[in-house]
Amino acid sequence: MTSRIPSLRSWLLGRRLRHLIDSTGIAHRDIADRLNWHRSDLSRFLNGQRGIPNPELGLLLFTCGVATRAQRQHYLALNADARREEWWHDGHDSPLFIQTLDELETQADTIVSFTPGVLPAPLQTDEYAAAMGTTARRHVFDQPTQPNWHFVVTRESLTPGGLAPRVVQEQARHLFWESTRRSVRIQVVPHTVLSHDIPFRLITVAEHGSLVHLDLGNSALFLENQRAIDRYSTLADKLIGTCVSADRSRDLLAALADPVVTGSGGGEEGR
Repeated sequence: MTSRIPSLRSWLLGRRLRHLIDSTGIAHRDIADRLNWHRSDLSRFLNGQRGIPNPELGLLLFTCGVATRAQRQHYLALNADARREEWWHDGHDSPLFIQTLDELETQADTIVSFTPGVLPAPLQTDEYAAAMGTTARRHVFDQPTQPNWHFVVTRESLTPGGLAPRVVQEQARHLFWESTRRSVRIQVVPHTVLSHDIPFRLITVAEHGSLVHLDLGNSALFLENQRAIDRYSTLADKLIGTCVSADRSRDLLAALADPVVTGSGGGEEGR
């Protein structure tokens, strides 16, 4: 995988500035003329290929009708340390984090997701999420365009301790049907081979490149350093290599969903 230009923050800032300008109905060239900028400079700002100093960003926002401090803060936050190769979010409920995750999920080409203890939020039912103290994100599958999702899950996340059998069965039934989507692949890691316990996503966006999203409980970290991306790419390949096949994983989900019908309690996995 190759390095990315622009960085995640400058890519997001450029996209949102482009949407802002488009919402005004003013042509990009006219915006550049009003600000006495070269049109190529504006283009580089919007493509994230050139940093935009905060004073110039403020002028652009004012020209587009963003006048209050509260409205400006979102854009300024994206512009802070825009070239750093890591981005820490302290708290999953911050609007900036939620919007960033939403945009990545809608613009990505592929997402490899590994969650060792709890199922990933896009796959959770409401009852499972309530029992685990998490928030389901099933709305990501409602988007008109979808990345290719590859979910690597563990048996522990399918049958966490203390979860009512009815909730386990309903969650497994939901996973079974989600696994029939063309854009979704679900594979289960056997008990005995788990060697990594931090949830992560490897996200690839065509116009941006790859990055790593680490879920750290009440915080999150985006990594854009190429060495980190390569390291997690290798880890993802190793984890996928230890999984049972997608077909066998679907059989396992069916057994958990209705063990009476299948005649199985979801015992030892086979390849």
